[in-house]
Amino acid sequence: MTSLIPPKRHQRYDIDGNPADSAGTIGSGKWYDPDPLNRYFKIIFNVVITSTLLFILYRFIHLIAIDVQWKLTELEMDDMKQLRQCQWKFEENKCYLSTNEIPPRLKQMCQEWSQCMDIHLKGNRHKSHSAKLWVKTLAEVVNTFVENITLRSLLFILVTVCSIVIVTNTIFGSYRVVYYNK
Repeated sequence: MTSLIPPKRHQRYDIDGNPADSAGTIGSGKWYDPDPLNRYFKIIFNVVITSTLLFILYRFIHLIAIDVQWKLTELEMDDMKQLRQCQWKFEENKCYLSTNEIPPRLKQMCQEWSQCMDIHLKGNRHKSHSAKLWVKTLAEVVNTFVENITLRSLLFILVTVCSIVIVTNTIFGSYRVVYYNK
């Protein structure tokens, strides 16, 4: 018969039909329940740490790509310089004349200059070697990094980062244990 009696208007009830004064119990699923908040903070913290590491990795790869592009540009500039030298020597020694008019001592040199111009005019010879440039540039960066950083500094950085991650995750986990043991 109690189910037929309407609830008092001033009494508040939650979604499950429980009186509002029991809303703060453990496992009630309310927004102020510390367990889901703890989990959300832990997820947010781990996402921030992971995002930071991914951003650093992205920047590292991007900077190496810039270095590789710079080296490719340098190689192309060297090729252009060599092409201009070959063209200048070819024209200076009048190698463009028919083979009968070229002095015998210059015939071999004219052929070499002509081949030099043919090779350099084809262009993009270094694009196929970009993997080698990537490896070479990566090795240079790693060597420069290792030469400039001491073992003590490297250990300090690793211990600091690992400590921050482990301590915060432990704190988030221990809070849940303390909360449920009450």
